[in-house]
Amino acid sequence: MDSKKNHKPLIIIGGILIVILLSLFSGYLYLRGTPQFSIYQMGKAVQQRDYNKFEKYVDVNTVVDNVFAEAMKDVDVEDAGIFSGLVLTMAETAKETAKTSFKSSVESGEFGESIWGDINLTNLMLKVKSERHGKISDITLRDDDTVSFSMRKEDGVWRIIDVNNMDKLVDLDEEEKTEESKREVIEKALGEEAVLATIAVKVNKAEKLATLPSSWGDPTKPSSNENTFLKVNVTLRNLSEEDFYMGSDVFYLADSEQNQYEMYDDLFSGDDNNLNYESVKPGLSKTGNVYFEIPKTAKGLYLPFQHKDKPEDYQMKLSL
Repeated sequence: MDSKKNHKPLIIIGGILIVILLSLFSGYLYLRGTPQFSIYQMGKAVQQRDYNKFEKYVDVNTVVDNVFAEAMKDVDVEDAGIFSGLVLTMAETAKETAKTSFKSSVESGEFGESIWGDINLTNLMLKVKSERHGKISDITLRDDDTVSFSMRKEDGVWRIIDVNNMDKLVDLDEEEKTEESKREVIEKALGEEAVLATIAVKVNKAEKLATLPSSWGDPTKPSSNENTFLKVNVTLRNLSEEDFYMGSDVFYLADSEQNQYEMYDDLFSGDDNNLNYESVKPGLSKTGNVYFEIPKTAKGLYLPFQHKDKPEDYQMKLSL
């Protein structure tokens, strides 16, 4: 009898955990079916310079065709007379060049990283305007309607098919490139603090790991034999008047080749000091670990941060 009583709390706890996991999974499935999730994944593809991932969420061929169709509306090809064929041929050549440029700009990191780099699921769910018309959704990313485009749902995935205000977007990109050139890059070594607008960050130490501790089953191995895990111990100091919530989209890692890596998101981490999903109260500090999966060959690793109110970019060097 006592044995059965002892097992009852464990059964209850197990049931609660199952309910929580099912709720998280259901929420994730819902997010995956939203335009916001596709925009988030596209932003990550831009950060990681991953064109194959980018194309999954952007129908580049359709975008270019639609943009050129809009641009050619005011062009009367018939007035070109004997040159009408040449005009059409030049337009088709320009379209192919534009499609190629998409790929090169994503892979080089020039594709509006200042626009997409600060995208996370939280601000997307709160700030994105979305008007659905069947399988088409009109999206606005900024309050002043600067970034506006259309998306279509294909095989359960929302993909960008048209940019509704390309002229504004081009002007914005040029303005932000000009502003970017004026920003100061400040390097911080281990133990030095970077003071941002709402938080201060200090990297205490970093080390590479062959596996990660897991609270569920065997230790976690990298997804490839060519990869390793990186454990970074940081201290966060909340300078704002609101709770600071830590998520996998808050930190990312960069290397000397400007490749970028997302924070490793593990629901079953066996590290009690894992900062993921933790919060920091106003005026307080919290020290803990964040994890990344990186190629073994990655060099010049650092955590990049951008001050939102000052022209300052911080590089927190890991000295590995």
